[in-house]
Amino acid sequence: MIKKWETTRIHTVDDYYIFNVLRMERKNPSTGKISDFVVIDSQTWVNVIPITIEKKIIFVRQYRHGVDDITLELPGGLVESEESTEDSVIRETLEETGYTSDSSPILLGVCDANPAFMNNECHSFLLENCVLRQEQKLDSNEIIEVVAIPIENVGQLVRDGEIRHPLVLSALFWYSQRYESLL
Repeated sequence: MIKKWETTRIHTVDDYYIFNVLRMERKNPSTGKISDFVVIDSQTWVNVIPITIEKKIIFVRQYRHGVDDITLELPGGLVESEESTEDSVIRETLEETGYTSDSSPILLGVCDANPAFMNNECHSFLLENCVLRQEQKLDSNEIIEVVAIPIENVGQLVRDGEIRHPLVLSALFWYSQRYESLL
């Protein structure tokens, strides 16, 4: 039976605003050997499937520095310390797309962002009956194109490799399991 490793020491290596890099000293439960591991400590994330009254999903197209490419994703981001995940969904959707809804966000599922070296979760939500209510309110380093895609076209974008972000794919999978097959 696999056992949890004992943490013997935690050291913050650096603080990068959206995450901290931690050095975790952990003891192997089988051998007793103590080794160092790097963990990225981050706040909870949210992403949202905003669906318009016309049954289109609102996506965002943006440049991503990690892959040095332009991606097609769902709106989302960090949950601020003073807000709930539901409030974060409404804020992020409105800021990134200008869309909002009078409906409450519906939790689709929660996943670990990358459990190999990250300690945070991503909560995926559905936001129905979205309407465009304002212009985007982007951060100074954000350039986001809003793209409305008919629900019936989303599966093909996944199969064609146009949508590749694993947290977006998780959200679309949960939606497909609960409502209608996209994939």
